[in-house]
Amino acid sequence: MMIECRVGLTMLAVAMAAANAVAQPRPEPLAGIKKVAILVSFASTGNSPGSVSEQRLQTVLELRLRSTGLRVLSEEEDRNDPDINPYLYLHVSTLETHNQGGTATGYAYRLDLSARVFATVPFNRARAPMVLWSDDTMGVASRDAASARPWNEFLESSQIHS
Repeated sequence: MMIECRVGLTMLAVAMAAANAVAQPRPEPLAGIKKVAILVSFASTGNSPGSVSEQRLQTVLELRLRSTGLRVLSEEEDRNDPDINPYLYLHVSTLETHNQGGTATGYAYRLDLSARVFATVPFNRARAPMVLWSDDTMGVASRDAASARPWNEFLESSQIHS
């Protein structure tokens, strides 16, 4: 089942690369951004994969962002910063899967990563989160392979660049 996940992620990466190759040149999704805040959400139906938690996902995302040269702000730093900082929102949903006999066999998952910033809506002057960029994927992982690996692979394949 992990092979299906890898194939799916590979196909997604190839499709994204092909779309980018024929599209007009555009700036990197996070070009010009030097610092970000992070918001992570994890929801699980049934038992969740043992090594996956909001804290683990936040750590993996923070390390990925720092490796690109971005400064990751804590909640307090963001609140005290006079600048309006974008934030990266990672939402992971898992669903425990079962065979026809009812035995747990693995997990279906969906990962959604987006860069957002609070801004004023032009037509009603309300402040709301605006999506600057987003990427998502879905997959299936066997019970044995449902470690942090699918989540790490997704974050590595996402177009997170400073």
